[in-house]
Amino acid sequence: MQIAHLQKTGQYLTVKDHQIVSIHPSSVLDMKPPWVLYADFVLTSKNYIRTVTAVVSKGWREGGREGGVWA
Repeated sequence: MQIAHLQKTGQYLTVKDHQIVSIHPSSVLDMKPPWVLYADFVLTSKNYIRTVTAVVSKGWREGGREGGVWA
């Protein structure tokens, strides 16, 4: 599983490989959440991610070098 975050352009940026991707048209996710977890990276004429789920991060606050902390 990998994670990606939404850019101002409306596309996602993968965290691990820094690839610009879109959610695959066959996805049933009907919104564009700020963060998604995905299982498949599909390369066609465009980079897509499939098997996508929204990441809900209620209570998460970013921290310094230690990463984030639960608020």
